[in-house]
Amino acid sequence: MECTHAGQNTDVLFRFLVQSAKDRAIFGIDLQGHIISWNPGAEHIKGWRAEEVLGQHFRLLFPEEYRQQGRPEMELKEAFETGHYQGEEPRQRKDGSLFIAEIDLWLLRDDVGQPCGFVKVTQDITERKLAEEALRQSEARLSAILASLAEGVTLHDEQGTIRFANAAAEQQLGLSANHLQGRTPFDPRWEAIREDGSPYPGEEHPHMRALRTGENVTGDVVGIHQTGGSRIWLSVNARPLRTPDGRVVGAVSSFFDITARKQAEEERAALLARERSTHAEAEAERHKLYAIFEQAPVGIAIYRGPHHVIQFANPVQCRFWERRCEELLDRPLIEVLPEELGPSIIEKACDPVFQKGEPQVFTEERFEFTRPATGERVEHYFNFTHVPMRDPEGTVEGFMGVAWDATDAVRSHQRAAVLAQQLQDRVDFEQQLIGIVSHDLRTPLNAIHLTVGAMARRDELDARTAQSVLRIQSAVHRAVRLVGDLLDFTQARLGTGIPIAPRASDLNQVTRQVLDQVDAAHPGRTLRVQERGDATGVWDSERIAQVVQNLVTNAIKYSPEASPVQVTTRGEDGWVCLSVHNQGTPIPPEKLPGIFEPLQRATSEVDSTGRSVGLGLYIVKQLVDAHGGTVDVASTPREGTTFTVRLPRHGDSRGQ
Repeated sequence: MECTHAGQNTDVLFRFLVQSAKDRAIFGIDLQGHIISWNPGAEHIKGWRAEEVLGQHFRLLFPEEYRQQGRPEMELKEAFETGHYQGEEPRQRKDGSLFIAEIDLWLLRDDVGQPCGFVKVTQDITERKLAEEALRQSEARLSAILASLAEGVTLHDEQGTIRFANAAAEQQLGLSANHLQGRTPFDPRWEAIREDGSPYPGEEHPHMRALRTGENVTGDVVGIHQTGGSRIWLSVNARPLRTPDGRVVGAVSSFFDITARKQAEEERAALLARERSTHAEAEAERHKLYAIFEQAPVGIAIYRGPHHVIQFANPVQCRFWERRCEELLDRPLIEVLPEELGPSIIEKACDPVFQKGEPQVFTEERFEFTRPATGERVEHYFNFTHVPMRDPEGTVEGFMGVAWDATDAVRSHQRAAVLAQQLQDRVDFEQQLIGIVSHDLRTPLNAIHLTVGAMARRDELDARTAQSVLRIQSAVHRAVRLVGDLLDFTQARLGTGIPIAPRASDLNQVTRQVLDQVDAAHPGRTLRVQERGDATGVWDSERIAQVVQNLVTNAIKYSPEASPVQVTTRGEDGWVCLSVHNQGTPIPPEKLPGIFEPLQRATSEVDSTGRSVGLGLYIVKQLVDAHGGTVDVASTPREGTTFTVRLPRHGDSRGQ
């Protein structure tokens, strides 16, 4: 509906626009979306003069993408239906540039309450959004910086409670950030003490003093107990956090672990005390120490001053440098080291010790250099430690280096790695060789099998010859089975898996066929079979027959000849089970965990003829796994030995 008093409403709107701030675009829109008024703020923000936009549809102000999406019409519809539309979206200036706008679109009604148009208020918030994004990025950078600091940092509220802890604080205090949050200096679990061993009251903690006094606290030393650990010493700084009006609302603490330094200081203090008692005694002790160093099996050297002048080097250290001891004393270390290594070693391992007074430890550092006399390239690995040495006033005057040659150990590790790889290569080669040999044996074995079969069918054979032919057939049959086992073993070990071809099968029928064959091969043994329920499913029947034959043959092999072998098949809901039981000597408990591993047998007393290489049960396990089933064994003196196979009726495709 159009406004019936558009002129009056426009005048009212105009007065409203005049009173508006210049940083906001305020303009009227009729019900069809055409611009009917345009204030100076709109011209300032959007770039169009009033005469350029009056009468134009306000979609002119939208980016092309939004116009194609129908966003102008959607805004009008929402404002018309709800009375107000609000959002933060890109808008387009006359020059085509975009800015982020905060938008309010209001529905106007006439004196009788009928919709008569809209008023739209737009504010350019691009700078605010950029500032918000900059703040977000700044906060992210601050978090990253705090997380990367080697120094522990904690933030505390007005009561001193920890509200934030960085990763270094977690590591040094021995607690996670979650466990640190909520703790205060008054927590008795800290067991805080001063350097003299007296208790350190919580109210005297550096950040509590910073909160109370509003002043910075620097270099306080506090001893605390880590949770479940030993006492550590921390050097703590604290600074109050203030609001813009100066009110203290919290504190930030930074600290680092000085336990090693404290220990070194205590040791040094004891040494200095002894030196002060008598200089002569100290000198004597020093000479005694040097005498001990002379006999030490590791390299020891003492360096003085910022240029690390060599004051002492024992014979082992001299050998490391390939110099005579008299060539080394009173010379800067840089003159002794190989030219290509000297600058980096000084910068990395020596200067920090002298300048900071902190020990340095290096492990299996590689040194490669050229001997000047021969031009030979030499490679060595060393472990070494540099410990600062201080004068009676505590000033670092040099350091002591202790080194030992780790070249043999490193090369032993390297040789061990090479040998391990060679061993693995050998194992891989042996497995491949087994596969190749067993595969190539099939052709002559098949030829022998066919020839002997043909001979066995001849009527003119006498009884003795016929018996010999049967023995040959039996031997060939065992050899074919062995070749098959070796091929299956090779496929399983090389990672390709034993292939299966599932199809509809009946475990009862497969079992009966296998038992007929086994019975013919072992006429003196009693085989009992029991069938319960439906035993049909989807499996590779030839492979399942192989499982049955291996388990039954295994039961015959490991049981007395007069005892029966019980074979049971039964159908269950979704599964079919096969169990093979014999009453032979039980499997020792220590061998049960590895019974399905290759080249394993239950005992060493059975099968002395060597007809098996211990692959039967391994192949059973691989075939059952390929069908998605399970195989277990139970063996006791009273109950005998039972292997149980459970197969899902619908099989599995992992072996294909």
